[in-house]
Amino acid sequence: MTAPLKTSSERFDATRQDTAEDVVMGLYHRYSYLVAARALHPGDAVLDVGFGEGYGATMLDADYTGVELDDDLVEYARARYPGRFETYDGVTLPNGPFDLVVSFQVIEHVRDVDPWLAEIARVGRRAMFATPNRIHRLREGQRPWNRYHVREYTAQELRQQLEKHFPHVEVYGVCAPEEVEAVERARFARAQSIARLDPLGLRYRLPARADAWVRRRLRKPAHAATTTYSLDAFTHSESCTESGLVLFADAR
Repeated sequence: MTAPLKTSSERFDATRQDTAEDVVMGLYHRYSYLVAARALHPGDAVLDVGFGEGYGATMLDADYTGVELDDDLVEYARARYPGRFETYDGVTLPNGPFDLVVSFQVIEHVRDVDPWLAEIARVGRRAMFATPNRIHRLREGQRPWNRYHVREYTAQELRQQLEKHFPHVEVYGVCAPEEVEAVERARFARAQSIARLDPLGLRYRLPARADAWVRRRLRKPAHAATTTYSLDAFTHSESCTESGLVLFADAR
């Protein structure tokens, strides 16, 4: 029997739908994998850099390899999902070539981005990324209120970063129904309120388990307005790069 994962306020658990925020975050996360799955051909080799909990392996009908930094995550995913899961040192990726490399909700965690992107470009013929849209979350110059984020990006910043390593880059905003976006906007507003009450950043010093407990206590229960939505209600478009709460990039 697989041991339960250590509690974290950052890692998304695909099985959790206790709150409206769980449901909405699940939809946003799964949409990225859905877009990637639609781009695949039979037999394609896919590398998932920073697979998190591992559920993406079930959405990508491909020769799947996932890498993560945490040995516990790797063991958990191996016991639960199909595909190959390997521990990653944060520097060297498995040798490709991979037809597609995906890395969703990861780039904002990476401190030294250029070597990381160069390695993805080395092993992959095509790469897809998803990351929060900074303009909806942070004031200019503000430190990310998510304790695990090093830097958050606007659409232009993301494009400029990726164009250093890929000759062709397209950046889109992910568009969702208004009711779904309202749940995310409320979460952003609550996080900003906490940040204003803690100008010294003392919350960043909380143990990860305590931080996760506090954030769970502040979430609202799930309700029908969000649980009835499906991925069919999501789209991505260049016209949404300003309004979309999440950015999606396709690089070759």
